[in-house]
Amino acid sequence: MVIVISRMLGVGLFLGLIIACGQAGSPASADKVKAGAGSTGEVAPRIGYKPPNFTLQDLQGRAVELESFRGKVIFINFWATWCVPCRVEMPAMEGLYQEFKDKDFVILAVSEDLGGKSQAEPFVEELKLTFPILLDSDLAIQDRYGIRALPTTFLIDKTGIITHKMLGARDWTQKQTRELIRKLILAK
Repeated sequence: MVIVISRMLGVGLFLGLIIACGQAGSPASADKVKAGAGSTGEVAPRIGYKPPNFTLQDLQGRAVELESFRGKVIFINFWATWCVPCRVEMPAMEGLYQEFKDKDFVILAVSEDLGGKSQAEPFVEELKLTFPILLDSDLAIQDRYGIRALPTTFLIDKTGIITHKMLGARDWTQKQTRELIRKLILAK
């Protein structure tokens, strides 16, 4: 009985953290997100459609454009350093990246930290992350993509179409996930 109660409390705490991470974003952008539109008046991206293009700086100050990865499977993850579930899933994302980075696969981790590079870089160094980290410190892309919870992940196939949208942390090294990525990479 004690074990059951303990597990229920653990699950409740985890769900509470996910909900807390979902409170990211500026109050000014909340009305646009609720309406399902970004600051450009576009509808937030949906499965079966092409995502809005964006260009963000990486930690080295280089401009990275989403469209430049056309022809690859793209894994876009919206996260923040203060988000506990984001922190939990990052090592598994690194494992996924190491397995597929040479096989038409890219991870673009979009940091939603208001402190930008000064906040994201120590986190990346601590966890020894090697996939591209992009900075969205003004939350413009978060707003454009209608992100309501962190982490949020989009999978985009080689033709540039969103195939999956996943809310919350995942163990990206699970067999099912690796098979999904392999299937997307092998698709023509």
